[in-house]
Amino acid sequence: MKKVILLAAVVFMMSCAEKEDGIKVIEDYDDIYYPKAEVESKIDTEEEFDKVINDLRESANKYVSDYSQPVVVKFNHRIYINEEGKVDAVKEITSLSSQMIKNDNVKNIFGEEATKLLVKVADKWSFTPAVKDGNPVKFRADLIYSIKFDQEGDIVEETSTFKSVARSKISEDDVYYVVVEQQPAPIGGLQAIQEKIKYPAKAKNEGIEGRVFVKAYINENGEVDEVTLLKGIHHECDSVAMAAIKQTKFTPGMQRGEPVKVQVSIPIVFKLQ
Repeated sequence: MKKVILLAAVVFMMSCAEKEDGIKVIEDYDDIYYPKAEVESKIDTEEEFDKVINDLRESANKYVSDYSQPVVVKFNHRIYINEEGKVDAVKEITSLSSQMIKNDNVKNIFGEEATKLLVKVADKWSFTPAVKDGNPVKFRADLIYSIKFDQEGDIVEETSTFKSVARSKISEDDVYYVVVEQQPAPIGGLQAIQEKIKYPAKAKNEGIEGRVFVKAYINENGEVDEVTLLKGIHHECDSVAMAAIKQTKFTPGMQRGEPVKVQVSIPIVFKLQ
């Protein structure tokens, strides 16, 4: 049975570098900056999120303008933000080489190349400071953004989100079963999760609907230790779905009459009336 591996164990470590403007590409500030899920933050509100995406879109568009073939640009980065709402540092959180389109006719831009594009625009960003216990604090958010251009330089596909990742309750030695004799189930059924969902106004106005798939790691007490996004439809819908599952109590999974840790995939439906 595979062990659940801590996120920190799969972090893609980059060599330290520093720009003149102070934005750094660093290895690890995770113990200094609170996860977004543990603070009050407006970073994924429409105004602040759109600023990030618009800047990255414009930067990527200029960068690929000389190519005469389809190009995919992928950012998968942790952004470290100080008490004033300014970006202190960034790092790529995992290598994307295995996830890129395998096609000689498509140019893939990721890793250090994408990091340089991110650093160029990150020093312009100013976020509303995050708050914890009534005080402004340092925090971090994981940005996932993919944009595909055709050979004419037009955007043909785009996905984006700020992940809400809290400090993991999962240790390297924890084993979460995939299949058990009795699977965990949300108390009150899936309807109990759906009742916690408030359709984000932006997604509703844009006509966004579909299924968000979330993986939940459920312990022996039926509590959700961690959630990860498997498949999203919109960054605000994804965040709402993950938060709803995180707040849900489950009947624990059972194996040979004993409660055990289990990982399950849960679909959350967003459907316009």
